[in-house]
Amino acid sequence: MHIKNTNVSPSKKLAYGAVFSALCVLCLYLSHALPYGKLAFLVAPSVILSLLASFTGVFVAFLGYICSGILGWVLTGSIPLTAYFGLFFGLYPIIKLLAEQINSIALRWVVKGVFSITVLTVIMFGVKFLLPQFEIPLINELQPAVKIIAIFTVGIAIFTVFDIALTYIIYYTRKALKRFNIG
Repeated sequence: MHIKNTNVSPSKKLAYGAVFSALCVLCLYLSHALPYGKLAFLVAPSVILSLLASFTGVFVAFLGYICSGILGWVLTGSIPLTAYFGLFFGLYPIIKLLAEQINSIALRWVVKGVFSITVLTVIMFGVKFLLPQFEIPLINELQPAVKIIAIFTVGIAIFTVFDIALTYIIYYTRKALKRFNIG
């Protein structure tokens, strides 16, 4: 997901940022409002922000992330939805773009893995602190150390699948958008 267009005019960057941020806010609203497809509409802003980052660069994508997060929270009022977007689904595309500019593939995965483990830790302790009654029956039967290892193993596996899927989605979406001379 390297930046292809380095000579994008400021007005085009502003237009991309505004349109893609509006699409992110729409997806966040649909994730909150619709009774089905919540995860799909929560993942969609990751794709949108990834495309924005690849079209315009990290700075505009970061501004789009901030704008989408604030407007998504104002429109939905949902703290968990905003937290998931703010901690992972909105921030990860920017981290992914920065990590994929590193020449070493192993170091890329280390950077992305450290980010995912950090986010997983924040979410895990946040859920434990905010929702102490939250229980997962199968997990609660395990010893505390095994429980943490199981949660992190599953979390990293899901993250890896998400990263690879996001890479393919971005690649094919960029390819399709080139037909319309976008990006």
